[in-house]
Amino acid sequence: MNELDARLAKIRQRKKETRGAITDDLARLTEGLTKARSEFVILEASRETLAKAIQAESRRIAGLRRRVTVGVVLLALVALLVLAMAGGIANRMLDVARTGATDIRAKMPSKSPRRWPKAKPPCKPFHSG
Repeated sequence: MNELDARLAKIRQRKKETRGAITDDLARLTEGLTKARSEFVILEASRETLAKAIQAESRRIAGLRRRVTVGVVLLALVALLVLAMAGGIANRMLDVARTGATDIRAKMPSKSPRRWPKAKPPCKPFHSG
């Protein structure tokens, strides 16, 4: 029985060592799980903070986009107004010039429109001899 007792003692010793190793592994796993949970809580808080910041920035960007759009539309309307005014002024100036030309033609003594004199032919070259 001595041999059986020795074997049984070895088995009990291995069982005890295995339980100790399992207990140590379980303690390390529990500790790792606790650390992971605390890091998860920190990461979740960071994610929430970032989500709020992103939402705030999105609203700010949308507001800026609206302002820029309104500014561009107003600038285009002002440019259109300036062009319309310039066209109107040019049209009035053209009307005044036409009226002035008509007045000048009306004051001319002849009834037919004045014609410019025809150009004289060029001089004949000088020949000696």
